[in-house]
Amino acid sequence: MNTYYNNGYDVAAFFICVFAFIYFFQAQHIRKQQHTLYLFLLICLPLTCLGNILAGAIAANSTGRSYEVLRANFFISFYFAANSLIYPLFTLYVQCLNGILLDKKKSYYFKFLIPFFIGLILVILNFRYKFMFYYDDNCVYHRGKYMYLMYFAGTWYVLEMLILLVVNKAYMPKRKVKYLFLSMLYSGVGFLVQLMFKEFQVQLFGESLTALALLITCENEEQEVDTDTRLYNYNTFVDDFNSAKAKGDRYSIITVVIANTEQSLSDLSQWEYGTLLRNIAWELNETGTGVRVYRYGSEKFVLMPEESTVFDRATKTDRIIERLTDRFSREWKVEDKSVLINAVITVARMPGEIEGLTIKDLFYKGNLNFSKSNVIVRRSEDLESLRNRAEIRDAVRRGCNSGAFKVYYQPIWSKSKGKVVSAEALVRLYDPILGMICPDDFIDVAEESGLINDIGKIVLENVCRFYSEKHPDRYGLKWIEVNVSPYQLSDRELTDTFSSLLKEFNVPVSFINLELTETADSMSDGRMNETIKELRDYGFTFSMDDYGTGYSNLSSLVSGNYKLVKVDKSLLWNANTRDGDVLLHKVMEILRSMNIQMLQEGVETKEQLDKVTGLGCDLIQGYYFSKPVPEEEFVEYIKSQL
Repeated sequence: MNTYYNNGYDVAAFFICVFAFIYFFQAQHIRKQQHTLYLFLLICLPLTCLGNILAGAIAANSTGRSYEVLRANFFISFYFAANSLIYPLFTLYVQCLNGILLDKKKSYYFKFLIPFFIGLILVILNFRYKFMFYYDDNCVYHRGKYMYLMYFAGTWYVLEMLILLVVNKAYMPKRKVKYLFLSMLYSGVGFLVQLMFKEFQVQLFGESLTALALLITCENEEQEVDTDTRLYNYNTFVDDFNSAKAKGDRYSIITVVIANTEQSLSDLSQWEYGTLLRNIAWELNETGTGVRVYRYGSEKFVLMPEESTVFDRATKTDRIIERLTDRFSREWKVEDKSVLINAVITVARMPGEIEGLTIKDLFYKGNLNFSKSNVIVRRSEDLESLRNRAEIRDAVRRGCNSGAFKVYYQPIWSKSKGKVVSAEALVRLYDPILGMICPDDFIDVAEESGLINDIGKIVLENVCRFYSEKHPDRYGLKWIEVNVSPYQLSDRELTDTFSSLLKEFNVPVSFINLELTETADSMSDGRMNETIKELRDYGFTFSMDDYGTGYSNLSSLVSGNYKLVKVDKSLLWNANTRDGDVLLHKVMEILRSMNIQMLQEGVETKEQLDKVTGLGCDLIQGYYFSKPVPEEEFVEYIKSQL
């Protein structure tokens, strides 16, 4: 039985593959294993097309000579041999996207390719015995009795691909699973149509459409790569990390963050800054084979070395850390400028050491000391502090949801009035898992995690409810100090939130005085200044807290229009030395000369009280009068002074 042959589909398939091949080589690729497999597909497909086209062309123009028959049979055998390689390549490609190939040995590939080798042997034997396909002496193509054997290997690999996608779809981004199913659809339809209808030679056309679909979707690195550095981007990292975590793969997560960006990069132009980042990216990419490098944020990078054994994990990671430490300890050249970067490198090994941490936790810089070296490496033993910080963040989140935050009040005594006239509202957190957590431990965590706005609202709501229910103004309380974080001032809705709470509980705005740290005043930007102006316009007054902690700016005292300035307790506690006493005198002398009302924090003894009141300080806060206490106890305290 002969079959009519129309090479139009094969010619179209050939040009589709050539287009994909050219486009593929014009793009920059960084997924070496994945792209190598795709490249083999692009090489194999057009060669397969050529084999079928040449066989058909020879047969169509044959004059019945024996050498024409021989050539036709050679090229059709070449076609089936090359075509039998396409499906195992495609299956390996799917395995690569799943991450299955990362730790496979050579023996795995040999076993995997057994169906292909069987098919190849059948093609070679068929050239002699013609039991599957052949051109007869008149150069007419025939399908033999055992042609179905030729499709057995392809069917095997198609089924394996489907099983892989179904079983491992949880390890892949949903969009990639969808892309692969659609790509397989083109190839599968072409395969079935050609198997069932011999006159429709569309299998190669379907396979070429599959290659084109993969090029547009899975091989389109513009969706996965950071345009500035050509490293993988944040979204790609999230996909790869979640996949590796779900499969329990052995990886080391190495994070690199530049810690002194404001100091070291402030003198660079935008172009020089981009050049520096590209130089850093190049160095990170040169750390070794089998290392995936991502740009997580503006000056944050992640490296994921692939490791198949515990020995690999130790040696490969150590070599990378050694190389990174050496490079970052030296200056970076950008044009005629030299830049020394403070880098924090953190190592966590999966799957064990990453438990209880997020990748963002690994980037935490904190108050690190770079006096001995400009490169700090944090290893397994250093992760516990990060894990504790993560636990505190979770406790803060639980506290916001469960109402575990409580407001305590510390009295503020006035010498001129001889009684308590105010109090500072101080937040406390008792977590059912971690117990009592100090504000010094959770405030900066809340600021970094974006939960400080929720805490600020909780504190003011508690203060307003306290005013509405306990009426502390009836016992001589003039106002309450409420702390405001610089991060809260970046919230465009802060004024609306605060004003709504005051209206809800019918609290006069004059009863609330907002405390800004001296640090917050020095770091305020345009958005913060706008929020402060909005709050002032509404009627809120402000105090400067922690004055004298190192950010002092006299001009800010003049322009800030503060109701009072709270002198930091460290100035008082250091006044027992000669230099400390001189400094305290000078600070209070300056404030007094500017007619600024002063409040001294941290007064714990009668001697300290006499010292600061003797220097003209009227308002006093500290343990000498009372520690921070719950509202019921505070009400009894201010009642007792009547």
